[in-house]
Order: sequence, then structure tokens, then C-alpha cells
Amino acid sequence: MNLRSVYLLCRLAIPRLKESGGGTIVNISSVGSMVAWPLGAAYLASKGAINQLTRSMAVDYAADNIRVNALCPGWIHSAIASERIAQDPQVVDQIKEKMGIQRIGTPREIAYAGLFLACDESSYVNGTTLVADGGWALQ
Repeated sequence: MNLRSVYLLCRLAIPRLKESGGGTIVNISSVGSMVAWPLGAAYLASKGAINQLTRSMAVDYAADNIRVNALCPGWIHSAIASERIAQDPQVVDQIKEKMGIQRIGTPREIAYAGLFLACDESSYVNGTTLVADGGWALQ
């Protein structure tokens, strides 16, 4: 479902972006596309596929003035993170150990990273994956 929803939404957006003279797509992936963890094969593979879809679409639509990039968040304060932490409170310490920045990120930080990819100030950025994970993927 992760890959399918991204693909279908892009497929719907591309014709409209072409009609309007171009634009930007920011696909949401995950730091899980860069690292692995136990019992995550299907999720991790789907996020890696989003990154490759992003690169392929960036090549396919650059001539149409359409930029396509992916944003790969790490652990972010969210309902899903809260559920996981409630199941195992020690998970926060385990997560922080893997990060250069010793904290979980905020939705605002991810929003600003996405805004950068979407705005004209990043007009030379195309086909990249921006990892916003506090340094987790570096471990």
C-alpha cells in the first residue's frame, strides 16, 4: 500500500502539472528506506521502492519542468510513535542511542524539510531523497 498510493497519486498529478507548466512532487518515504530493522522487510522494501520511483519519475518528467523528490523522516512525535512508545517505553532510549541528535523529531521539522523540497529555493534539486532523521541513518 505504501508504494501503490504514492504511485497512483503521482499518476493523477502528472497530467495536471504538465498542463500548468510544471511543478513539484514531494513523496514521503522513510529513514527505513536507508536502514533495516527486525521484522520490517515489507515496510522497508516499500519505502526503498518509493525512493527509486522518485528517482525514475525525476528523470522521466524533468523535461516537463516537474521536479520529483522524496522526504525520508526518522522517528517523529506522532500518534504511531506514541503507540509504539506506550508498548515499550524503553524504545525511546534505544532510538536516541542511534541518533546524532539525541531526541525524536517534531512534525514541524518534517514540514519545513518538505517545504524546502516544494519551494522555488530548491529549484535545482531533483530526484533526491532528503533524510531528516536526526542522524539515525548515519549509524
